[in-house]
Amino acid sequence: MSVSDRKITVVHIITKLELGGAQQNTLYTVEHLDRGKFNVVLITASEGYLLNRALKIKNLDLYLIDELQREINPIKDYGAFKKIQKILKFKSESIGKQNMIIHTHSSKAGILGRWAAYLSGIAHIIHTFHGFGFNDYQPFITKKFYIFLERITAKITSKFIVVSNSNREKAIRLGIGDNDKFHLIRSGIRIEDYSRNVLSREEARNFFSLEKNAPIIGAISCFKPQKDLITFVRAAKKISDEIPEARFIVAGDGDMRNAIEEEIKKLSLEKKFTLLGWTENTSALLCAIDVLLHTALWEGLPRVLVEAAASGVPIVATNIDGNCEIVKDGTNGFLVSPRDYEDMAKKVCRILKDKELHKRLSQNQNSIDKTFHIDEMVKMQEELYLSIMNHY
Repeated sequence: MSVSDRKITVVHIITKLELGGAQQNTLYTVEHLDRGKFNVVLITASEGYLLNRALKIKNLDLYLIDELQREINPIKDYGAFKKIQKILKFKSESIGKQNMIIHTHSSKAGILGRWAAYLSGIAHIIHTFHGFGFNDYQPFITKKFYIFLERITAKITSKFIVVSNSNREKAIRLGIGDNDKFHLIRSGIRIEDYSRNVLSREEARNFFSLEKNAPIIGAISCFKPQKDLITFVRAAKKISDEIPEARFIVAGDGDMRNAIEEEIKKLSLEKKFTLLGWTENTSALLCAIDVLLHTALWEGLPRVLVEAAASGVPIVATNIDGNCEIVKDGTNGFLVSPRDYEDMAKKVCRILKDKELHKRLSQNQNSIDKTFHIDEMVKMQEELYLSIMNHY
């Protein structure tokens, strides 16, 4: 029986459906895969901001695992592993291992899910690196351990998807998979939703109750150490000292909210900051701001930079991983060293003070082509699935 004569069951496994690019794109994928060709399964944690959206997706076989969480906990991790393995064995017994593809996302689910698939006898295993679980800010031993886990797990992985070329280069350099296993599929957005014509600047500011004429610097981010929003607040202080009328808005939430609020209070910026909380209406927010400041310490390819570039918003971002594939220094924004809040403030102030520069940076947002469209992202994944099965 050829692959065209049977449906392929694709099992997506992701740790937690918090509001982030990896989670949003995974949900979009499982919702929009061609049901004429694919049966779709999703395994994830039993909590998360986007879980309600997952529950509403039609023709999706959804499994929730209480033990699946981001934090390392050997007892819960083992429990999650056994439950994933049980689900995969049940599925494989009913439809056949040869008709299944396991597609994992995120570090924890990526390790547990791939080994559960391998030990269940499933041959077709894909992992997407939306970024790495290891980074230069971890203790040396911790980082080396995570790299070791990725190296040995790479041996049982059929194909890798990366969202940036820099992630592919880093993985190969560290011995995580061979070059022929890697496929570049961008973190997609619906590009047409991020036109500057979605809302006028005035309409967007009214929507978010922002000052009509103030220069506004924004960030869209989870409140976790990776995103380093403490540096955003410190840069805001420097910007405020030079441009007192400047205002700041951060969309997102998370474990570091209290620490961020304390830093805002410590620097006497309470009247100049809006912590918006979670919002999925990022296209409207980008219409309201003058500059996007992205302070992350490590990334894969942050979706917010793709959104900002498509919206024509000048960007100041850290010079890390996939950021430089979106931000061209001096062309559509500026790249700065991580944690260098003084240089971040300097670059933001330069953009805000020079109207011609702001206009030029806005008009030069030409790095977003059709490969960044979210429907192209789904299409490329479907083609990869079919290619794997056709070679079986």
